[in-house]
Amino acid sequence: MGATMSSFSSSPIKSINRGTISMAASTSSATATISAVDMDKTFLTWLGTSIVHDGSSRRATILVLTNTTTVTVSRQDPTSTSETSWEAVEFI
Repeated sequence: MGATMSSFSSSPIKSINRGTISMAASTSSATATISAVDMDKTFLTWLGTSIVHDGSSRRATILVLTNTTTVTVSRQDPTSTSETSWEAVEFI
């Protein structure tokens, strides 16, 4: 689910983790394991969510860097399948 890329020595970026988290219908949250990061020096970016439309109007997903090695996505309405893309960038 996560992939890490080391930075060049002159870059302010220490690591990049990115991936997708899939959720089946009836699942309200799911996680991905990433390489350990310093949470004070890392930002998490939502890159998009693909959802199979079921007629519901509640489509929002919440993406959180839960701890140093876990990205969590959750949603209010778990009636459809979804896949959320994300990227975590850690700075030196």
